[in-house]
Amino acid sequence: MNLFGVLFILMVLAAGLASGALGVLSRRKRAGAPGAAAFSITMLTLSVLCFGYVGSLLVSDLPVNLLLLKLRYIGLHILPVAWLCFALSYTDRQIRRRYILVLLVIPVLTILIAWTNEWHGWLWQEITIRQDGSGLWDVFAQRGPWFRVANWYGYILLFAATAILLRAFLKQGYIMYKGQTMALLFGVLFPWFGNVLFVAGFTTLDWLPVTFTIGAMSLFWGMRRYKLLDLAPVARDTVFQSMESGV
Repeated sequence: MNLFGVLFILMVLAAGLASGALGVLSRRKRAGAPGAAAFSITMLTLSVLCFGYVGSLLVSDLPVNLLLLKLRYIGLHILPVAWLCFALSYTDRQIRRRYILVLLVIPVLTILIAWTNEWHGWLWQEITIRQDGSGLWDVFAQRGPWFRVANWYGYILLFAATAILLRAFLKQGYIMYKGQTMALLFGVLFPWFGNVLFVAGFTTLDWLPVTFTIGAMSLFWGMRRYKLLDLAPVARDTVFQSMESGV
């Protein structure tokens, strides 16, 4: 493994540690805040994804690497649902449990299809394992018919979550909450830019865990600087509207 491979591994590990820490921090310190539970789940699923990817990059055995890929899929496809639930809760849009279960149908199907792929090949076909020029290993395969369904579904949920947060940002009249929502938007947009590069075939490495390191820094900064999750923007609007009504 050359220097680039070592640095890439370290960056992915840093992303896993950062996401895990943010997940635990938001759960312990902001337990009663709007969206705290969904935010925590988002960060913890990203942590699973990161650590699973580190294992895949280091293991040359195809069955073990394929098992790690399937574990990564749990985090990868639960994450968009968790992030959308966070965006809805953060902006005071209540989502009922049965609707969350509906949103989880395709992710759960995707995970089941991944774990039974050897029987039907709906996700991956002609699976092989390769080592790139930096000495890192990963699974390569032709994409089955369900692959695009699962990926586009995830992107649609992420786009919806981003649109909800962007709308919340545009409605804010105070710099504190603009900064709060900007930290969130950067935290979700930048990480998925790396995954788009990978899915589009521009790189053989999935840069999602690496770009998430930068996104996690933005989210952590938002937590410390703007007290992220302490008060949803809609709550601030309610306070000021009631003040105006009393004048």
